[in-house]
Amino acid sequence: MAGCMLAAAACQDAQNPTAGDPRLSKGAGGLTLTASHESVRMVIRDTLRLSVVASNPAGRTIPHNNPLTWASADPSVAAVDSSGLVTAGSEPGETVVTVTHANERWADTVRVTVTYPEEARALWVNRFEWGATPNGATGTAKIIEIMDKAKSANFNIVYFQVRGEGDAYYPSELEPCTFRLCVTLGNGRPSWDPLAVAIREAHARGIELHAWFNALTGWSSPPGTANAGYCARLVASKPGSPNHMLIDHPEWQLVASDGKVFTCTNSQAYEYAYVSPGIPAVRTHVARVAADIVRRYDVDGIHLDRIRYPSNFLSYDPVSVAAFGRRASASDPAWIRWRQEAVNQTVKEIHDSINAVRPKAVLSGAVWGIYEDNWNWRSSRGLMQYFQDPRAWARNGYFDVAVPMTYYNTHLTYCGFADWACLLDDHIRGYEDSGRHLYISVSPAMPSSKTNAMVLDQIAVGRAKGVKGFSFYAWNAMNQRNLWPVLASGPFKEPASVPYQDWQ
Repeated sequence: MAGCMLAAAACQDAQNPTAGDPRLSKGAGGLTLTASHESVRMVIRDTLRLSVVASNPAGRTIPHNNPLTWASADPSVAAVDSSGLVTAGSEPGETVVTVTHANERWADTVRVTVTYPEEARALWVNRFEWGATPNGATGTAKIIEIMDKAKSANFNIVYFQVRGEGDAYYPSELEPCTFRLCVTLGNGRPSWDPLAVAIREAHARGIELHAWFNALTGWSSPPGTANAGYCARLVASKPGSPNHMLIDHPEWQLVASDGKVFTCTNSQAYEYAYVSPGIPAVRTHVARVAADIVRRYDVDGIHLDRIRYPSNFLSYDPVSVAAFGRRASASDPAWIRWRQEAVNQTVKEIHDSINAVRPKAVLSGAVWGIYEDNWNWRSSRGLMQYFQDPRAWARNGYFDVAVPMTYYNTHLTYCGFADWACLLDDHIRGYEDSGRHLYISVSPAMPSSKTNAMVLDQIAVGRAKGVKGFSFYAWNAMNQRNLWPVLASGPFKEPASVPYQDWQ
């Protein structure tokens, strides 16, 4: 620290520069006291020793023999003894520690912030789980139940889904009200605002609320006999309400190399009819919707999902082919890189849009659990199959938190097929050079053979490896396994703070 931290600690007695110890204040300027820190962050019940350097007006360090007096503005947050040893209390808070020399003529201050231990504990809650309904009283009661349970086990983040298939689970002027809130798609405005309720109830319990956002899904494509009925729900909105993007822009849908367009009726293999990230208008629309949420709601961030192509054989839509410059085979390395870059650009535009509104808003994402198949598993993989490269997003500074969907068991053989511990190590290596955060995911019920004991073991292994936190998929599985008391009496017994992001 150069000089004193606060203007109030100018450290000179301008009225009487020779007051105090004459040996130390000899000359025109007096003594400067400089504490070893301007500010410090401490974990509850931790200790830290502060020290002081005295210097003359010329900047030369000189001995100080007179006793120093240390004091804390709020000893319940952090106390300090006569030697400068600071002891954090048992609850988070802030205080100012002051060190004074020579009858209070020279002093400096240190701002002390006390936090719980840092560890993200996130919970995914999808649109089906929080009970999207036109009935505000029923919906509010369900959201309160969710937040109470999350708080009971010391979770500190909820990923709350508000966009599923180009629809809005909150009042929006950009996208139609979901039929789950408004009975039919785009049927005016919902009678209540689930996102506002979720933010209020989460923040009241000290939980961050991130808007979970399906980025590139257009409309669900259920299998079998359910398909026709569900596809029929994709209708134009009533006058005065925004249309669904696929009503106004059916040309945004993905296209195969043979020209086949993947609509709601024939996209069952992909669960949704997706829109193409290679089309600039698609990227602009998605970024506008994300920025609108951050502008109008006190969300702590946007949590992306489905931010990928659903297959490496798509999208040969005319705009993408024209931008690439030629038709290419699905395996053409340049065409693969181009589509990867289309997804990269979509994420960057979302980041830049929300950052322009509120720089502190966090951008995270549920990313594919297997980045690349480095073990000859012959498995799905995010980078080459779905053109999703979250490590590039993090490395290039437009992605804050990766949440890989590692819904797997830990195997007896390290790096056996889809081994959770092997994937954990791979993701740690993949993000360490970016400095951005990794919250590894744990699914209590995926696969069905997973036990509560394995869940606890995965938490222990993740901690030993130094991950920044965990994300649990999802609310229903947590309830079915009754994991709330298991975590509350075990690894999540103490509250934790969401890890500090020093690049924000």
